Amino acid sequence: MSTLNPKFQNDTDSIQPLLDKTGFLFQLKIEAEIKAHSERHGWIVASREHAYKNQETGKPVFIDLVLRFGFDGSQYLVLECKRYTDPKDQTLRWLFLVPEPDPKETFASTCYEVSGRHKPSDPSDPLSDEWRQVSDWDIVEILPKTYQSEFCVLPSDDSKKSPLLESMAAGLVDSVEGLGEEVMSIHRSQRFGNTLETMWSPIWVLPVLVTNAQLYVSHFDSKDININSGKISTQYAQSKIVPYVRFKKSLTFKTPSDTAFTGLAGLNSVRERTIFIVNAEHLVSFLTQFKLMPSNRLGNYSIHFLSEEIDFPFRT
Repeated sequence: MSTLNPKFQNDTDSIQPLLDKTGFLFQLKIEAEIKAHSERHGWIVASREHAYKNQETGKPVFIDLVLRFGFDGSQYLVLECKRYTDPKDQTLRWLFLVPEPDPKETFASTCYEVSGRHKPSDPSDPLSDEWRQVSDWDIVEILPKTYQSEFCVLPSDDSKKSPLLESMAAGLVDSVEGLGEEVMSIHRSQRFGNTLETMWSPIWVLPVLVTNAQLYVSHFDSKDININSGKISTQYAQSKIVPYVRFKKSLTFKTPSDTAFTGLAGLNSVRERTIFIVNAEHLVSFLTQFKLMPSNRLGNYSIHFLSEEIDFPFRT
């Protein structure tokens, strides 16, 4: 344990309840663990309590932790740290449902990609300047492989309110796009010399929710659900603890205007986003195994923002 300053008075009776209540301690511990093992996994804490302005609401939003991989700064993780306590001191469990008899782990994940470049508005004047930017959500291959679910059962969910995880995940998606704009604003402010054109390699941003809850995956065949009770016996549902899981669901109402849809399923699919849910004890392992393979694109399906018509091809 660390040696503390003896000049501070230790008033445990009044302070301990406040320390027990706050979730900031969990966030600070996560940050400390990441920094302690940075040489092992290669990620650095680029920012903490990072503020940005939500473009739709105009209100400030704070990102718990922003991680950047390596020195090129092309890969970012937006971390939301959620600590939950059980009043009965029981182990907290998040249960992810997979309605498949024999589920397989997947590499596939949605990933937010942003590219921008300076280009002279007047070709005869190298100092004339325009900023051109494109952003989209791709489906790419990412390690580690995990199970994927669109249904999560949390003990604290209220049937009268929006499910807790969906609400947190939707906020994370907004933060990912907000951070992408933040990084692009830095790139936009920089220009190397008087070159006619400066091209920035794309950056990739992904959402991660870190929790102290144990993560369970339960798989089953939907035909074994009792239609009268809406329940299923554990005889027909197999469950196990996992260190991390992909949560994929339609988490945004934004719809790309440059995409043709064949039906409701197609419209819903372009709104789907992947959130990595990671148990805190396995975060270092997750970061160590993490590998983004942007060259292995499994399908680009939504262009959200195009600053102007430029020679970035639309991919379908």
